[in-house]
Amino acid sequence: MTKRKKPAMIREPMQVYITNDERQLLDQVAGAEGISRAEVLRRGLRSYAAGALGTRTPMLDLVRELEASTPRGRSSVAADPDAALDALYLDRE
Repeated sequence: MTKRKKPAMIREPMQVYITNDERQLLDQVAGAEGISRAEVLRRGLRSYAAGALGTRTPMLDLVRELEASTPRGRSSVAADPDAALDALYLDRE
């Protein structure tokens, strides 16, 4: 009896025009990560979509929570990360 294989993910070919500089950057990233150029583009799209569409991720949730707990007058969590973490921790108790 043979095992059934999972159906392959259907992929749609797409043509994208990029500059020479973008092509070099794409090749550099693909080489550094050991993945195909197509995979770099897929990962980039998912990453961009998460930010553009407001997709929730644990790390972004933490950053937003830290920013919300930063005392007024601070430009960002980076201004005083210890105070921001303290405020967040104390609020959870």
